[in-house]
Amino acid sequence: MCTQNGVILISVFKQNLVCKMTLDDSICEGVSSCVRPVVMAALMATIGPMPAAIGTGIGSETSKPLAIAVIGGLVTGALLTPFIFPLVFERFCRSEHSKYVPLRRGPRRAGSRAGGKAVLGGNFWKEWQGTKH
Repeated sequence: MCTQNGVILISVFKQNLVCKMTLDDSICEGVSSCVRPVVMAALMATIGPMPAAIGTGIGSETSKPLAIAVIGGLVTGALLTPFIFPLVFERFCRSEHSKYVPLRRGPRRAGSRAGGKAVLGGNFWKEWQGTKH
């Protein structure tokens, strides 16, 4: 499930780059357009093992831990996919294809925004710490 969501995200990022978007804009648009499908797919996959996770009948001692582990993995994957995949994609794009990928349109200062959305850039955490929240 997590791999499928990652493939979808990376294909959207690459499609945005082909459309001549900057790397930061490509990542922001890709994440914002794919968050809903990622969360809905994880939610539907989580509902399946829910009866086994909350069951108390005969044999539930063996199926309950497995169901809880599956649910935990699906939830963790759904929560980390919109945050980890874009950062990894950005690092690889900037290091390997830096001369081919337009990185950004202009200088970026701490706390800058792109189209009303937070910029997931190389200095994202430093910028986030510099803003008032």
